[in-house]
This record gives sequence, C-alpha cells and structure tokens, in this order.
Amino acid sequence: MNGRWLLSMMVLLLCACTEVVVEADLHAGRYIKLDATGQALDETAENWHCLLDTQTQRVWEVKQRDEGLHHTTWTYTWSTQAYPQRDLQGSCNTRHVKPCNTEAHVRAVQEKKLCGFSNWRLPSLEELQTLIDTSRRDFPPLACPCRTGPTQAASYWTRDFSPAQKQVATLNFKDGRTVLAHPDNFLFLRLVASPGSLR
Repeated sequence: MNGRWLLSMMVLLLCACTEVVVEADLHAGRYIKLDATGQALDETAENWHCLLDTQTQRVWEVKQRDEGLHHTTWTYTWSTQAYPQRDLQGSCNTRHVKPCNTEAHVRAVQEKKLCGFSNWRLPSLEELQTLIDTSRRDFPPLACPCRTGPTQAASYWTRDFSPAQKQVATLNFKDGRTVLAHPDNFLFLRLVASPGSLR
C-alpha cells in the first residue's frame, strides 16, 4: 500500500514539475534580451537594456539599479505636448532628465537611441498589460524580473488620457488593477518602441 502511494506521489510530482518547466520555456522563448545597441543576448544574461517580445514585436525599456536615466525607482508626473506639465515633477536624477516628467524622459531615451531605437514612447494600457504575469499573483510585482528587469509593485503611466476627466489610465503591477490618475501624481513608467519601428 505504501509502495503504491509513494509511486503515485512521485508521478504527480513529476507531472507538476514538467508543467512548470514547459511554462517557463514558453515564456523564455517569447522574450529576447537585448544589449544597449540592440543585439540579442543569451536568455541567461544578467545585464540587458531592452526586452523584445517576439509575440507582439514590441521592444520594452528595461529598468536598472544604477541611479541613471533608466533607474527603477525614479518617478514622474505625466506630461505630453498636448498636456504639458511644468510645475510639478517626480523624483529622478535631473542630470539625466529635467524636469522629471514623462515627456522629458521619452525625449531623453529617444535622443539616447536606447537599443538602437529613436521612437520610444509611453505604452497604451493594452500594450502595458501584455507584461502582466498572472502566475505571480502571490509574489508581486506581476512581472518576472528575469525578463522585464526591476519592476515596482505599484502604478505605471500609460499614454491613455481622458480629456473630459483630465486623468490618465495607469496599471498597477501589484495586483493588475487599472486606475485613473491625475497627471500631477508621481508614478513609475516603462517605455516601448513600436512594432515595425525604424531604428
């Protein structure tokens, strides 16, 4: 009896482990790490600057922990040419971005040509939601640092603005909720380069 029970448990554990490995391989095959010039890296690389999603062909900015332009804990107010924000700004290193708002950060990353691209922009809510990893519900943030790099379990700006409400759609990587926020808030951001964009 004990032998049969032990054998059954071993089979169940083997199946469970196989499912986990298959899921991990699926994710690994979807994403490609890129260096600062846009060259593909091995999936085990520990330093990368962008992430190519081969399913959508979008390239994502990867945040760093170096207190530079792409530092993971910098925050920004929301600003565009159509809705400029000049008075308030978030907390970033003004040696790299000034003022600390989304428009200035986008411009700085474009000028830098991160990973060889010059048309970086704020993502739409729908685009940003593709980075949500629901398998991490119990271990926020809902984005694996093994792919997206450092991510805060907090709200990130999108480009989706409601002129009537004067609020912006944000995505929270702690629980996956979408919340409208006033542009004066100090929130995080992650830029994207469009599919088929010119380098």
